[in-house]
Amino acid sequence: MAGGTYGFGVNLWLDGAAPGSPRVSAFAANGDAGTFMADGTAGCTPDFNGRCTAGSNALSWLRGTHTVTLTSFSISQIGGATAGGTSCVDKVGYANSTVIQNMPNGICDTVGNFTLTVQ
Repeated sequence: MAGGTYGFGVNLWLDGAAPGSPRVSAFAANGDAGTFMADGTAGCTPDFNGRCTAGSNALSWLRGTHTVTLTSFSISQIGGATAGGTSCVDKVGYANSTVIQNMPNGICDTVGNFTLTVQ
């Protein structure tokens, strides 16, 4: 997940998809819990190598006889503030600004969730 001032997005690479070809892409505006849409941004959404890619503009992906559908996507906490007390989650941090590490870094994390349905 990546996001900021205008909202948050998620790109999902399924079944060995190439870095520039997410199968499912969605966007959720800040403050709209549970409201999301397909993200077809032609410009720059983050890929899994930290580069820019276009969104897939799809919430479902068909693989053989199975369909994978993003059925929910929401953000429950927007991070960035200094961690302190119990008002935020701080479980991950960055090392040298590019590698996410499984350790707190003193900054509140952004927290969200999504649900995939496979039929």
